[in-house]
Amino acid sequence: MKKILPVVMAFLALAGCSKTDAVVEEAKTTIAPTAPTAPIAQVATMEEWTIALKSSYKEGNVEDKGDGITEFTAFFQNPDNKEERAFTFGTRDGFRKLRFYKPGIPMPILTALKTYVSVPDGKKPVLFLSPYFWSDNGWLFMNKVSIMVDGEIVLEHDLSNSDVQRDAGRGEVEEIAHFVADDNDILALRKINKNSKVLIRFSGTKGYKNLQRETKKGGNAVDTFKMDIVDALYAYDSLSKAVAGIVPIDNAAHTK
Repeated sequence: MKKILPVVMAFLALAGCSKTDAVVEEAKTTIAPTAPTAPIAQVATMEEWTIALKSSYKEGNVEDKGDGITEFTAFFQNPDNKEERAFTFGTRDGFRKLRFYKPGIPMPILTALKTYVSVPDGKKPVLFLSPYFWSDNGWLFMNKVSIMVDGEIVLEHDLSNSDVQRDAGRGEVEEIAHFVADDNDILALRKINKNSKVLIRFSGTKGYKNLQRETKKGGNAVDTFKMDIVDALYAYDSLSKAVAGIVPIDNAAHTK
């Protein structure tokens, strides 16, 4: 019995060591999960970026104004669905290194809410909204823009006093602002279609102004905005897709 006991103890010790070694070995061979890697940006020249951007539309009526400004038209269309299309007036400002894509009438004539897409060289497109107030009966001192779609307020944007440019002359006043539509704004604006019931209000310290559905001059500011925003969003999506993941060499350092 005295001889058997040491043998049994030695066997148990060896068994314990074998089990421990197996656990250690398993830990060594287990691969820790790695965090997903971000997609690698495609570094390109500015010329290549520009070609990619312009591949999203058909350019026409190009006119060099001789002062660093080039005007053109841009027609966007889904090759698989001819119903999905948009037409915009384009401007390239060489000094500011910007392109603008404006649907509908580029400049408002009466009180209106305009929209356009801005694309800085080598960067992503940005959607802007631009409220414009005109009156021959005094200032509104505009400080808020609200949009209601089918009975629901989908967008409210407060304007600081510095955001609004004001001008007066010959008994008429003008107030205009430009602000970026953020992701939530864009999501809300996507609710608008040709059948939507849309109401738009400019509020100010002197009261408020609802955009008119019809005017004496035959315009319809609300329906015009409905058409414009649908075209602007289509252009915004097309331009965004065209340059997604492409970073010009000049801007590549900023992505690190």
